[in-house]
Amino acid sequence: MPSQTINGDTLAATYSVGTAASIRISAVIGDGQLGDSAVWLDGNLLTTGDVNHFDIGAAETLRGRQLKFRSIASGLNPQTLRTTVTYFLAGGTTDDDYTLAKPVAGDAMSVVYEATFQLV
Repeated sequence: MPSQTINGDTLAATYSVGTAASIRISAVIGDGQLGDSAVWLDGNLLTTGDVNHFDIGAAETLRGRQLKFRSIASGLNPQTLRTTVTYFLAGGTTDDDYTLAKPVAGDAMSVVYEATFQLV
């Protein structure tokens, strides 16, 4: 699937895991801002902090489950009030990425982003 940009702070999508031996995820805070993420699989916390090429397992163990990201992006870059988070899912039928974008209300404020993926 081609890259998608969504103006907003929430995403719900599906991701086809195919027959992959390894599904990897990343969450990247953009626009020179700072932030962190937390990731859950079916409500169980998998990891927090800098999520970069994190292996969540094989397709056969993931199909039918729900993957949820929650990220916070703080508007600390004095050049822009824009914040973005890009979520990457790789190893399945396709490598997908989704960018969520939302401005902060003022300098040093934050946006909480949430992305939920049904793994099929």
